Amino acid sequence: MTMMERARGYHRRHDMRVYRGRRGFTLIELMVALLIIALLLALFLPHYWQARARSNYVACEQNLRNIAVALQAYANDNGQLYPSGLQALTPDYLVTLPTCPSAGANTYLAGYQESTAPVDYTVSCSGSHHTLVPGVGVNEPRYEMAEGLVP
Repeated sequence: MTMMERARGYHRRHDMRVYRGRRGFTLIELMVALLIIALLLALFLPHYWQARARSNYVACEQNLRNIAVALQAYANDNGQLYPSGLQALTPDYLVTLPTCPSAGANTYLAGYQESTAPVDYTVSCSGSHHTLVPGVGVNEPRYEMAEGLVP
């Protein structure tokens, strides 16, 4: 190669022509990569959804425990009588009524039942929001005064 050819960039242009066909990925390589990603998602997403549903269920149980503590504090201040509705707990015993993380709404109001003897109660998460958790039925979890948290 002469000095003139080198000055004109002949060498670089020649290299570009040789490697021009080898840039990027082929369609088959991209499809294989997408297939591998799709298989990994298909394997792990169901476990993720079940773990998320389980964590929402545990958070719902904790909400029921907090309501039970507030009900007991209310009863201690009111001659061992429980309120006729959960609204009586706010703002003195609970700042706000908690919401079920799975439902995104307050499902505890409909799930509160005061027994005929005003010294007993049951609070549950009403509805079927926790059905993704194995072994959980409708209106669960439930907190009963005598038994505590009923699984």
